Order: sequence, then C-alpha cells, then structure tokens
Amino acid sequence: MRELVKKEVGDEHFPAALDAMRAGKLEGDLGATIHDLLVDAIPNDGTVVWSGLIRQPHDDYPVTVNGYQGVYWVWAMEYDPVGYFLNKRTAISFAKSNWEDVIAR
Repeated sequence: MRELVKKEVGDEHFPAALDAMRAGKLEGDLGATIHDLLVDAIPNDGTVVWSGLIRQPHDDYPVTVNGYQGVYWVWAMEYDPVGYFLNKRTAISFAKSNWEDVIAR
C-alpha cells in the first residue's frame, strides 16, 4: 500500500501522506487524493478477510472486513462503510463491537 500511495502522491508528499493516514485525518487536497485511492483500491482489489452477521429481530445483515495491502475497512449492508484500519485485528474488533449482536460466520 505504501508503494501505491507513494506513486499516487509523489515522493515529496509521501511522508505527509503517511502521517495523515496514521492520524486518521485525511484533510485537504492530499487527504482527498488518499481517500479516493483507498475508496477505489480496497473495494475493487481487496479481499474479504472476515465476515459475520449483525443479528436483528426481523433479519440479519452481513458485515465484512475487507483488506488490501495492509489497509482494512468494515462494510455492513444498510450502513455506510466505516473508516480505515491499519491492522486486521482492530478492524475485526470494531466490527464485532460496533453493533449490538454480531456473530462470525
């Protein structure tokens, strides 16, 4: 992922891009560039690394953690995608704790 970001933002802006990603603050033009890259790359080229169900009274909704080159995001049907995580364990932990009744499948 580092190489992909470096290619997209250039050598000059790469250290600032890493700092922004680590801080979780994708602001300004640089942040927009990184966000667009992640929004395109992870869903298009990523893979599901964990899946579960959000248990609801009338129906269950799928929830997944998707990863692409060391960056992870949580997706759940009926909900907006959740931000980015830099490790799989944290992303899965978020998925399990963000909704009231989540089970792995």
